[in-house]
Amino acid sequence: MNRQIIKKLILCLMTVILCVTTCAPAFASKGDRTLMHFSDEEQANDCYINSAFRMGDGFCIYYREGSMNPKQIILRYADAKAEPEKFILQDDMSAGEGDIVSVETEPATETDLPAAEDAAAVEGIAAGSVIPEGEELTAGTEEYIDYSNMSYTYEYVNSVFAWKDDLYAVVTKTEYNGDESKQNLFVKHLRLEDGKAVPEDCDVPELDITSLMHDSDYGDGGSYFGGFNDPFMVGDTLVGTSYGDEGSILVAFDLTTGFCSEFAVEEPNGITAGPDGSVLINHYEYDDSDYSSKAAVIRINLEDQSEETILELTGSDVYNVNLCYDQEKDVLYYTLNGELWAAPQMDKDQAFSVNECPEAGNGAICLKDGFLLIWTNNTALIRNTDPSQRSSITLRVDIDGWNTAATNAVYAMSEVRGDVAVLLKGIEDENFDMMQAMMNRDSYMDIYNLYCSGSDYNALKNRGFLQDLSDNEQIAADTERMYPIIRDFVKQDGKIIGVPLYVSAGTLGINTRLWKNMGGTEEELPKTWDQFFDWLETLPEKLTEDIDLVEDSEWMDRDNFRSSIRSDILDQYQVMMDARGEEDYVFNTPMINSLLKRLEEVDYDALGVREADESREDNVYDMDMDKKTLLATYFSSTPDSYNSTIYAPLILTFEEGEEPIIPTYTSLAILNPYSEHPEEAKLYLSLMLQNEDASNAYTLFTDKTEPIANSYYLESKKYYDENVAFLQEQIEKADGDEKATWEGYLRETEDQMEDMERWGWVISPQSIENYKTTNTLMKMMTHDFMVDILGSVDEEAEEAFYKELDRERDVDKYLNTIDNKLQMVRREGH
Repeated sequence: MNRQIIKKLILCLMTVILCVTTCAPAFASKGDRTLMHFSDEEQANDCYINSAFRMGDGFCIYYREGSMNPKQIILRYADAKAEPEKFILQDDMSAGEGDIVSVETEPATETDLPAAEDAAAVEGIAAGSVIPEGEELTAGTEEYIDYSNMSYTYEYVNSVFAWKDDLYAVVTKTEYNGDESKQNLFVKHLRLEDGKAVPEDCDVPELDITSLMHDSDYGDGGSYFGGFNDPFMVGDTLVGTSYGDEGSILVAFDLTTGFCSEFAVEEPNGITAGPDGSVLINHYEYDDSDYSSKAAVIRINLEDQSEETILELTGSDVYNVNLCYDQEKDVLYYTLNGELWAAPQMDKDQAFSVNECPEAGNGAICLKDGFLLIWTNNTALIRNTDPSQRSSITLRVDIDGWNTAATNAVYAMSEVRGDVAVLLKGIEDENFDMMQAMMNRDSYMDIYNLYCSGSDYNALKNRGFLQDLSDNEQIAADTERMYPIIRDFVKQDGKIIGVPLYVSAGTLGINTRLWKNMGGTEEELPKTWDQFFDWLETLPEKLTEDIDLVEDSEWMDRDNFRSSIRSDILDQYQVMMDARGEEDYVFNTPMINSLLKRLEEVDYDALGVREADESREDNVYDMDMDKKTLLATYFSSTPDSYNSTIYAPLILTFEEGEEPIIPTYTSLAILNPYSEHPEEAKLYLSLMLQNEDASNAYTLFTDKTEPIANSYYLESKKYYDENVAFLQEQIEKADGDEKATWEGYLRETEDQMEDMERWGWVISPQSIENYKTTNTLMKMMTHDFMVDILGSVDEEAEEAFYKELDRERDVDKYLNTIDNKLQMVRREGH
């Protein structure tokens, strides 16, 4: 058997699908710098920054680049202003960057031809992989090479860290003898020379991972290692995380003995070295009883495992708090709400903001001269910790980091206006009144996030507070590229009033492939809401034990199904009435009343939709991943490759022959008319439009029509194509039973290829095709009656309102209550 092919196949399966690409350094005016950032969604799935570490006056960044066989790369910087040296992790065998493989095989024996998914008899050989030349089946039999006789040793660089100003790698070694595998963990020194990082043996003892091995989920008696991630040194102790049975755990290895210590810390998040040989951890808690969030910074003593809470933070963004402790200054730095904060002596009461920071980050380290290096999976940036050196102009944007375009635009802004800092910080005050702020000429926020289905939108629009952005040539040009439904909405009397942050529209979804396999036809699918309820009555005799009516998600039950369908009906009715120009319509009409009563009368027992169980922990259910799903309660009408992989839109009307309507929601980024930096704000908004993620760009712009395949699919397809060519060649040579065997194997391989084709897209051809139809049916909701009704009540009153209407299931009372409250809102002029 060809050793190089075996090596290649092992690497294909066992390496992680990771990649990263450095971008041109972006220097801000005060030393802030973007070292890496990936703005293209089609690359993001293949990019990963593992870690960074201080080395003397400089630092290193360790990342991976590639898909099927990713390179592992180390960038070494002499200081915060330097350009990097690049080193590729290699071994002497050239088996692949970062990987060391040795393969031995026994003479091949004959066994039954396995199913395609079982073609890999041992871990490390990809199912459906190319069968090496020279290996043959016994003529006239259904027999195949027994890969279980193969033995190999496989070493994989798990992570990289710095110790005593030198680089080391944590190496996982897997040995397979044909019957069972064994894993060990070692530390190897990394020698950097001639553009290569070469692992070599050192005197660190083997690391004891006995307690980090876990029983296999397959019940085969096997075990697996939970890995080792996020490494950093505390003296001679290597600290990091490993995956346990209940999630991530904190572990520490004594590099003088190899001894492993585990710490019972629930899901450690944001870990860093603390003072006096301790470790600091951000522990996040969410209380769903009052919807509050808090984070506690906990100090753990590595010697006696004692814990001490030293700082507590509250707010919506505390989950992403990133920690970094400066040993020399005795200052704890942390990221929160778009800013970098400093807490001297780790005292929250003394904490102050020192800089803007668009990324919360996965990790951070202190650099020389008062700089911090902060990194995420796909971004590495440097921030100055001296508040006197902050930029002279700061744009404040009412958008959290959840919006890809907003974050990407921050980096783009640093390229064209390095003197302008951007603070992404959503307004957390639930009582904030945007209209009142504008009437008060409040200039603090430069760009607002305006939800266009709330009462603020129409009020601001009617009073002329929505500023014209048309004089920015880039915004004007990009607006003309938009689909008519979106372009017309962002204009008021021909003036551009905002930049879309997102566009959301949904219908029901139908798994057409499953429906066909169940014996259903397209003609049998419903066209109206009444037909939908008729159709549900026919389904019990078609559903089987392995098919669910609706997605078996962790939240789906009868109450949620009813609530989702009810909202679809009411939203669609509202948009229809608004489109007709009706102003004083009511919801308790014979048509709506009848449909909601039919929803209550559905035989959920026969359809297998579970009853609500309010006693369930965290309000979630266990999921059965083996079941197929016929119906999706939400199918994204905008380009969404995941959704369109399984479902097609099921668009219903109230009357047959009526034009379908898809209620559509959006938020606009708008310019504060009292901003002190209007031109900079417009520039930033233009950069948002130029840096949309793939899904939003394909939703907004008519010229985005070419599908985007993920790189893993493109690289995998080459291997499958080679396999198919080999199998076809064998079929031509064979006859009789042997030929039938090869033909069966080819069919199974082609099925795998078809499945890979369906899932291998960032933006799929099918999602683009669906959008050609759905975007013409989308109609914007310029107000949401439930937002109007509940806009002035607190969360407790809102919950009580829904509980009363949903639990009693009295349709007449439900609709009358809505109509009465809506009339009150109208009388008050909202």
